[in-house]
Amino acid sequence: MKNLLILAAAFLMLTVITNAQTKNENQLQRFPKGVFDLQSNTKSNFEFKTTNYGIFGFDVSAGVSGGIWPRGSQNQYIFAGGFWFGAKKYRKVYNDNVNIVSISYNPNTGKGWFVPGRIEDADSLRDDLINKYRIYFSTDFDQYTGQPLISEDGPNWPFWITDKDKKYHYGTYVNEYVHNETLRNRENKPFGPLFVSDEDIVSTFKDTDLNFYEGGYQIRKERGYPLRVQVESSIYSWGEGDMHDIIIQSYVLENKSEDTYTDCWFTPVYDVDIALKSSGPFGASNDKMKFYECDTLLNLAVGWTNRDRGEEGKGFGYVGFSLLETPAVDEQKNIRTDKLIYEPSEQLGMVTFRNWNIEFDPKEDNERYDFMSSKIRDGDTGPGDKRMMFATGPFNMKPGDKARIAVSIAFAMPAKGGEADGTCEDIAGFVEKTNKDDSPDAQSTGKSLIDKIKRSYSNYYNGTVMSVRANEPNQFDASVYPNPSGNEATIDYTIKTAGQLRISILDNLGKEISQVFSGYRNEGNYHHFIELSKLNLTDGVYYIKLENNNNFAVKKLLIVK
Repeated sequence: MKNLLILAAAFLMLTVITNAQTKNENQLQRFPKGVFDLQSNTKSNFEFKTTNYGIFGFDVSAGVSGGIWPRGSQNQYIFAGGFWFGAKKYRKVYNDNVNIVSISYNPNTGKGWFVPGRIEDADSLRDDLINKYRIYFSTDFDQYTGQPLISEDGPNWPFWITDKDKKYHYGTYVNEYVHNETLRNRENKPFGPLFVSDEDIVSTFKDTDLNFYEGGYQIRKERGYPLRVQVESSIYSWGEGDMHDIIIQSYVLENKSEDTYTDCWFTPVYDVDIALKSSGPFGASNDKMKFYECDTLLNLAVGWTNRDRGEEGKGFGYVGFSLLETPAVDEQKNIRTDKLIYEPSEQLGMVTFRNWNIEFDPKEDNERYDFMSSKIRDGDTGPGDKRMMFATGPFNMKPGDKARIAVSIAFAMPAKGGEADGTCEDIAGFVEKTNKDDSPDAQSTGKSLIDKIKRSYSNYYNGTVMSVRANEPNQFDASVYPNPSGNEATIDYTIKTAGQLRISILDNLGKEISQVFSGYRNEGNYHHFIELSKLNLTDGVYYIKLENNNNFAVKKLLIVK
């Protein structure tokens, strides 16, 4: 039944895709398939399809799953995915408040209600802007100029680093989506284009064209749609190394209406089908999901297969979904804007986690909203053809407000070997070790799902974000010289409040390489000499981080020997 629905949805969508370009796709540069773009990633060990209108992991053209791990295998994990955004909206016509849920992916039908483009251009879909609202892949663009590798194919890369004083924040990165293509160059944006990972995948889409809503234009308009939400989507992926089995999805939602929405909820939604791709619906009906209760601070949901539909012995493991970033709110539930970066402890986090079988798909506005906002966190409810959501909320969105959400998706084999069993030990990767006293001690294997989720947190908050913090006004004065440095460097800093000080050196991914000082400091001015030659550092970019009484200073250091 699922495949019939998906194929029908795909057929309807394909009738809308017009003006498909026929350029040679064997060239380095990708070209959009049409207004509704569909492309494959190339770098991550997680192989997936994605679109420019909010559907993720679904091969829309073929109506089949599009999320495979490891790359090149037949082991599918994600059939499709997207998100739901729910809010309470006041309807002036009826003088009432209603629950509105805009969806980028409906797991019951395979459809989405968003369309490519920006509300600045028009509420309706602009089918004449195929190139501008394509899926952008960083691997198709020059890293310095932001120009496409094939010069006649434009426009340039859309995300650019802004003046640090503007403090634009998209998924912890200081940058700006540049709507006007003529400004996408170093003459207008001298700090250059923003590239984060080995393959950044970005798109922008909107909910304002009611012609693409299920239920029909008139019904949805009477119910209070659209919310007038503009979305900027970024997917970050890595071709090798520690992040090879991890991707990070970042969403920025902006309220472009004149209304204030209250008690908003946001949830990624995935149809998780962990099975051999060739097994179809039969293999998809024995998946297991649960909230990871062993460490609730990770905001983590875990999926694995019950292995009784041909999966046993085929190399299946775990898929984990963690909410890396969610809104931080004040006492009135308004989104905070007083800081550039909020630590996970300041954020709303994962409030709801639901996993359910296909026959229980919520289909109406109130059902969906109540499901998202239930604040229930499901454990393992047994095998089935599972869907899952992990919601954050509630928060209010005033006109112009932006909500920022980031998700880590990671894959790992069972830590204990053999088949996945869903236990904390198998997910966390602890092995028994005997210490000097012959008492058992737990030590991580380094390759478990939890290791990879923690790695994504480190990369997100201590890695790339370091470059953001290095450009922020520091909470106490510090400077590093010479910069670039060779074998030695000096840190000058001022302590304004006496207390413990810690100085450490981090690599470009935020991993601590060395602690160079830890101790008590009184108020005053200090110098600290670092003999870099003893740390065996190679040429490259590093960060020196100073922490004092919950204040910090981060300074970028370029080492050239």
